[in-house]
Amino acid sequence: MTTLAEDELTMPGSPDIYLEIVRTLPLIPANVELDFYADGIKRSYHDSPIQTEQYVIQCRERGIIPFSELKLKYDCDWGVLLPSFGLYDNILSLDKSRTWEQIKEARSSLLSGRKINKVGIVSDRINENDFREIKDLAEELVSKGYTLLGGDLGLSVYEGIRDAGIRFGFSGHAGVKMYLTEHVDTPQLRSWFEQLRQKAAGQQRLPTQ
Repeated sequence: MTTLAEDELTMPGSPDIYLEIVRTLPLIPANVELDFYADGIKRSYHDSPIQTEQYVIQCRERGIIPFSELKLKYDCDWGVLLPSFGLYDNILSLDKSRTWEQIKEARSSLLSGRKINKVGIVSDRINENDFREIKDLAEELVSKGYTLLGGDLGLSVYEGIRDAGIRFGFSGHAGVKMYLTEHVDTPQLRSWFEQLRQKAAGQQRLPTQ
C-alpha cells in the first residue's frame, strides 16, 4: 500500500476563527483541548516580574482571579464535563516564584467570587453527543466574556497514535495549522478549511480609505 506524505495546511488565526473551527468542524474529533481566557487576558509563564505585576493589576481591574485555572475534563461514565482534580491540578497556579502580595491578591480574589482567568476543556474520547456538549460550553464561555486563544483537535488516531489534527494559538503562534494523513484527508475537509482561510484573510485585510 502506498503511504501518502503528511500534508500541512495553514491560515491566519484570530479568536473568531478559532471559535468558528470548533463550531463548524465537519467531523467528530478524536480528542480535544481548548483554552479560554477571561477578557482575553493571558499570562505568559516566562513573564518578567514587571510583566507579572502588570498582569495582576489588569486582573484586579477586570474582576479576574490572577494565576487561576480550571480544567474541565470529559467523564465518559457520567457523560459530562467535570472539574479535573489530578495530582497537579489546582484552582490557583501558585508557586514559590510568586511574591506574598501576589499570593494574597489571588487568594482574596478567589474568596471574593471573581472570575477564573483560564478555563481549559480536555477530552480524550469523543462521540457526537460529547462534542455537542463541548461546543455548547464553548459558546457559553464566550457569552460570559471568555476568549478562545488556544486549541488542539485530534482528527485521527491510527494504531493508538494521533496522526492528524488542527492546532491553533499555542506556543505564541497565532495562526492555524491542520495536518492531514492518508487516514484523514477528504475533499470536504479541505473545502471547509479553504472557506475558513478565505474568511481569515478577509479579516486581516485593511479597510480601504
